Amino acid sequence: GLSQMRENGAVYVAGTAAMSDGFWRAAIWDVAADGSFTFRTTPNLFLPEDSSAPGEQRRAYGEAVNQAGVLVGSGDSYLASLAVRWDPPYTQAVRYLYSTGSGFADINDTGLLLVNGVEFDHGNSRNRYSAAVVTSGGIPQEVPLLDLTPTLWPNTVHMMRGEWVVSDGVVFTDGGQSSVRRAFAWKIGSAFSINLPNPDAGTEITDIYGAGITRSGAVVGRIANVSLTGAPVYWDYVNGEHTGHL
Repeated sequence: GLSQMRENGAVYVAGTAAMSDGFWRAAIWDVAADGSFTFRTTPNLFLPEDSSAPGEQRRAYGEAVNQAGVLVGSGDSYLASLAVRWDPPYTQAVRYLYSTGSGFADINDTGLLLVNGVEFDHGNSRNRYSAAVVTSGGIPQEVPLLDLTPTLWPNTVHMMRGEWVVSDGVVFTDGGQSSVRRAFAWKIGSAFSINLPNPDAGTEITDIYGAGITRSGAVVGRIANVSLTGAPVYWDYVNGEHTGHL
């Protein structure tokens, strides 16, 4: 993860470091305008003695960071992945138990958090991995309705820029017997998300992933079906319409 540039030209970089003691820890780099940097790892979560796996968690992952240096990501426990936040000076990992499979995907400069794995009880077990936007201390907001038939599941978010979010998810077809992956964009607070169209590739595209988005709504992603695996895709956003290009 990469923060927006600060006034002094420096940026923060979020990531993960594999340590010689066998643990993985979230890491942060403070990169100056001249390219010099400082690096440090952050503490993992510690589970209590009455938990299923007491002591330090084996792995933590840094996924995103904002201009204030707030680092977010996830931490593995014995049975779960938990959304985690590290604030300067990074002496403690703060655990957010939104679900037993959650992790932060992004944070913006107002403290708005993008999280995967929030559970909503809709009477359908597939909903337990829905994505959501949450405020730094507020109630999760479920993603907007997906203007698509059949229903999309699950929906994984990757990045937000301004009011825009990019995500992708599995669309189950044939009564749930088969599936394809589709890329989506949506605006925070909107009622519907946008099904990003396939580019004109001259061949059928079944699986396509969203990856990044700009403040103006342009999206980048990649194709994953056999004939075009790994091919990058760019969707421009003009006059309220997304158009895909290889």
